[in-house]
Parts: sequence; C-alpha cells; structure tokens
Amino acid sequence: MNKFVNLQQLLDCQRPATLPQALRGGRQLSWGQWRRRVGQWRAVLADQSGNTWALYHPDAFEFSAILFALWATGKVACVPGSNQPLVVDGLSRWVDGYIGDFALPSTSHRLASPEENAVGIDEPLTLDRDQLVLEIFTSGSSGEPQAIKKFLYQLSEEVANLERLWGGLAPDTATVGTVSHHHIYGLLFRVLWPLAGGRCFDSDLSDYLEALNIHPAGWGKILLVSSPSHLSRIPEQTDWTGLQNRCRGIFSSGAPLPCDASLAASRLLGHAPIEVYGSSETGGIAYRQQAAEREVSWQAVPGITLALDDATACLKIRSPYLPPMSDTEWHLTSDRVNLAANGQFQLLGRVDRIAKVEGKRVSLTEMEKRLRSHPAVEEARVLVLAAKRTEIAAAVVLNEAGARQLQSQGRRAMNTELGGYLRQQFERPVVPRRWRYPAELPVDNQGKITQQNLADLFGGTRQGRPLLPRLIRVQQEGNTATLHLAIPDDLFYFQGHFPAAAILPGVVQLQWARHYGGELLGFAGDFSHLEAIKFQHVVRPSQQIALDLGYDSATHKLSFRYYSESGPHSSGRIVNKGKG
Repeated sequence: MNKFVNLQQLLDCQRPATLPQALRGGRQLSWGQWRRRVGQWRAVLADQSGNTWALYHPDAFEFSAILFALWATGKVACVPGSNQPLVVDGLSRWVDGYIGDFALPSTSHRLASPEENAVGIDEPLTLDRDQLVLEIFTSGSSGEPQAIKKFLYQLSEEVANLERLWGGLAPDTATVGTVSHHHIYGLLFRVLWPLAGGRCFDSDLSDYLEALNIHPAGWGKILLVSSPSHLSRIPEQTDWTGLQNRCRGIFSSGAPLPCDASLAASRLLGHAPIEVYGSSETGGIAYRQQAAEREVSWQAVPGITLALDDATACLKIRSPYLPPMSDTEWHLTSDRVNLAANGQFQLLGRVDRIAKVEGKRVSLTEMEKRLRSHPAVEEARVLVLAAKRTEIAAAVVLNEAGARQLQSQGRRAMNTELGGYLRQQFERPVVPRRWRYPAELPVDNQGKITQQNLADLFGGTRQGRPLLPRLIRVQQEGNTATLHLAIPDDLFYFQGHFPAAAILPGVVQLQWARHYGGELLGFAGDFSHLEAIKFQHVVRPSQQIALDLGYDSATHKLSFRYYSESGPHSSGRIVNKGKG
C-alpha cells in the first residue's frame, strides 16, 4: 500500500515508476508515465506567457497531467463544466488560451499537445500551497456564470479529509466513475484523491452503470463515484453480481438521493451510497448513508462548523475549504435546514433560483434569458418539477412567427428546436424534458405568475394530488387535436366527488378542454359562454379516455368531445370574447 501524499508534495514524492496509476481503454498506465506526461506539458507551458488557461479534456489521465503541469508553472486552470459553444465563447474574457477539447475560431490561442516522446521537465518540485490553482465555473444566483477560485491548500485539505474519512475503504482499489472530472466533485473523488493516495483511477468516464458491471477483471476491487441521476435509475432486471463482487464503496453527490433509491442501490450493488452534500464554492459540508426506510440526517464533515442563520433559516458554515474568515464571519448557503442540537441537520429546500437536476447545477434565470433570445419566443418561464424524478419544465409564450411555426410543424419539432437551442449553452440533463406553449402565462387574481400556476400547466399537484390527466399520446393537425388521456386514481378533483364512487366533475372536463385548447391550438381570451353542452356518461378513476378538440379562430369557439370504449362522455363548445 502506498503512502498518502498531500497534493502540494505530489510532484516531489518517490513512488515506483511501474506503479499502476490509470487504465485507458483496457491499457494500464503507470505512475512513471503520468510523471513523464506532466513533465512534457510543463516544458510546453514554461514557454507560455499567459497565466490563466481554459482546460477541458475527456481523458482524466491527460487532464490531470495538464492540471499539475499548469500548477507547476505557476498558472491557473480555468475548468468549465462543459465545452458547449456558448460556454466556451463566454470564457474568452477570462482566459489567455485554451488546452484540450475545444471547438474554437482560428483566432483563438489553443496550445497543441506535446508528442508522447517529447522531452519534459522532470525534476522534483514542491508546489506552493497558497497559490491560486483553479477556477471552476458555476451558476450564480444572478444567473450569470461565476468563476469560483480555489487555492491549492483548499483542494489539499479536502483530499486529505477524504482520506481520513474513507481511506479505510480505499486500499488496493481502483476508482471508477459516472461523473465528470470537470466538476469539483468528480475532480476531487475520481482524480485528485486517487493520485494523492497512489491508487489507480479509470481515465475514461462510464456513461452507464451497466458498463461498470462488465469492467475488466484486472481492476480488482473498485470504489464507485456516481450521482443521483445514475443511482436512482438502476435497472432491476440486470444481474449486478459482477459489480457487487468488486465494489467496496459507492459515493454520490450533486443532490440528495431519495431514500428508496438509496435502498435499491444497497440491495442491487451491495453498498448503501455515501452521500456528500456541498457545493462548488464550499466543497464538502456533510455526509450521510441511508440504510433504513426513514430520512437520515446529514452529519458535518470533520472540521466544518455549522450554524443556522436567523434571518433566512439557511445553513451557514465555517470551513477549511473556504478562504480564511474572521471569528465572526460565516459563509451563508442558500439551503434552508432544520439544525438539531447535536449538529446534524435535514435539508428543507433552496431559497434562490439555482436548481440541481441530476446532480448538475443550473440557473433557472439564465435559462429563461436564453429562451427569450430565441426568435420564435416572446416570454418564457422554467421551473423544477419534483415527482418520481426531478426535471426541468418550460412554459413558453410564442410570438406570431413562433405560433405559425408551432401550427405548421407541430409540438415535437418546436420542442426539438428549443431544446437544441438551449444545449448550445446548457448540458443535456438540465435541458427541459417537458414543454408547454400557452397563449399567455397564467397569473393569479393579483396578476402575478406563481409557481403553482406554472406547475398546473404540467399537471401540477395540489395537496400532493395531480390536477391534470396523464398524456398518453397527442395527435395534432392544423386547428384540431386528439389527446389520449389516462385518469389518475388520486386526482385532486375526486376528493368528495363522491365519497361512495368517485367521478370526474363536469366543470373539470371544461377546464381541461380550455387548458389543452390554449396549449395546443392557441385558444385564448376571456370566457363568454357555453354552447350545446352534453354530459352523457361519467368518467371514473383509472379510466383511459380520448379528447377531440377543434378551434375556430373566426368565431372564437373551441369544440370538445370526450369519449372512450364505453361511448361518449361529454361534448360541447366553449366561446371566448377575445383574441381569436
């Protein structure tokens, strides 16, 4: 077993050159090869005058060699969370040049990789513990990306704490992961901790847990660094024996893992995930391991001091991973908590508009700003929907050109276009999965757009019960549409209507017709009256029905017809006063 070495001493430590350090595509890479690659990049960077370099490379071995070469030459690595075009374009005011996998205009300064047989600078070197070494980009509460600065002592302290907490799991293991090393959690757990501990790490990112289940046997025992997006979707039908036999521990971070997902991971993979709570700014704050069917409180990482902010009811901390503070200073988080006398706490939700979806942090404000810049969009709101899984939804009011495009090309084409537009700036997991195109954004009786009104567009909930049916299929052509609907048995409107045998109220059927008429066909304006209304057969829980809609913009009339295998349920016309 190799001795743990602090990050600032890593380029000055003595280890066998043949020590396995990484595996790339089935080929083993050694400590000596890593040291040599650092030296080759040091030689190239020593001739560069620029101080701050954007770094993005999919190969963790190469990324880490470049990272330490930058630090060894007194330079700062600026690491974006992705290499999407707009993200890269936004780096231009921050960096002096680019290294790695960037699509850049010819005028940008990108440093070419040294040849594998190039001569490097390989003398021992102790890094300056107090030097600025890293800038990680994340979304700020204002919506604008912020560069979070990290000094070497902050990273070194956190890696040392990982060893103190969980080093007992790590001997003779290889670290594999489903999270990117371009985010602070993946960088610390997947790359820096194994390097400091003299342990092997997977240079390749595994997109799916199934890939790890058949990982080369040469790895031996492994530590899995994963995320809620992977651990909450473990296929039950897969035989996980291979991963169970090799896995010694599982880590998860980015968002709290639902209790049932943690229990399923424990049953299927053989270990309850160790969840780490924190942020890019703060580093790790607390951890927990859920092993029973109840919510487990978070426990502060050793060295972290916790308190509750009286004004906001949010958690505030002091931490060795933060810049030095006076005895009276605290770092205030945006997470509301219930803090117990023993220092443990439960999370109660965030107070800002920064959301975490599938472990990735995104500014809802910035996403709305991007949507409004699309030539087909007049207004937009995005929100987080939390059901079986957390996802982002978008309510978009289209301008005249956009409305014509929606009518001629359909919802799917519009969803695809707007989703692709967002993916130029945002990573795929945070791009909205659900879209609505109302004629206008819903407001309350005070004229305010509320979270509940927006959620109602997507079949939101009230008192934990859904307000809309489940859409099975939508067919639309011109000013007509057919929707196939499944009626939830726990629908909010079944309460008290009637206790002996629940039926769907007629007024709700009218409400749904207006809702989908506005969303799909542009039916808008103030209500005038009803025509030819018939209610023929009741609609019951768990029933599947169809809804035909037709909109006549000249007369401001929306015709509707509900029917199923049982026959017709209701039909009629809704007439509005305005906006044809």
